[in-house]
Amino acid sequence: MKLLTSVLMAGALFSGSVSVLANTREAPVTTGWSWGVNVDKLSIDKDVAWYNWVDNKAWLIGLSAEHFNSANDFTYTIGVDFVSYDDDASFSQYTNHGYKSSDADGMLLYIEAGNKLRFGARGDSFVNVKVGANTMIGSERGIGNCSNCYSEDINIDGGLYGVVGVGHSFNSFDVSLNFKQYFSGDLDNSIGLKFATTF
Repeated sequence: MKLLTSVLMAGALFSGSVSVLANTREAPVTTGWSWGVNVDKLSIDKDVAWYNWVDNKAWLIGLSAEHFNSANDFTYTIGVDFVSYDDDASFSQYTNHGYKSSDADGMLLYIEAGNKLRFGARGDSFVNVKVGANTMIGSERGIGNCSNCYSEDINIDGGLYGVVGVGHSFNSFDVSLNFKQYFSGDLDNSIGLKFATTF
């Protein structure tokens, strides 16, 4: 009788354990993409900026797409930044639409990878720690929408950099402040605001 009772009790415990394990679920892993816009103030190496007749400060306006994975907080980002130089050697030229003044601008293509580490009571705040690389294309001084106008290259190169930032999530909308420090190329650093949302 004791043996039968022991077997029944063991069976009940085993059954209960299986039931508890079956009802235990891990938090769902979410992956997806977010898109963002950013506005940054860029610092350029002073000697390189002087040689190219532009100020060593420039503005960036960017567009990006970021892939995220909540299982390990790993993200990677691809994007483009449009650079607007403060030109010290602008010129004017007669065109079919009258005299036009030149602009100095360029475009940075970049890729970044790293972690978005969440903290706070609900995980609404986060820290960005990433590394990245960018390359400058189409960097020149010229007159827009004019195929036969004079133009000249502005020889400023991108490079490798690190990113540290802090931000907050408002449901599916993120706001962050990010600092980039360059390790190579002709750029020194940048700081700016990024606004992103999931899609």
